[in-house]
Amino acid sequence: MTPLQKILTANLWATETKHNPKPPLELLLCVSTVSLETMKIVKALPKLEID
Repeated sequence: MTPLQKILTANLWATETKHNPKPPLELLLCVSTVSLETMKIVKALPKLEID
């Protein structure tokens, strides 16, 4: 299954079961936000010194 087919399948599922096509997009946006925030936290950490 191609990525486009996966997206279309997720949208179809959301429309048929929730009557709302937004959940797959909202999930993607949440995952992206968490990823970006995690990168900010990791970059702010002090360097690890190993002797």
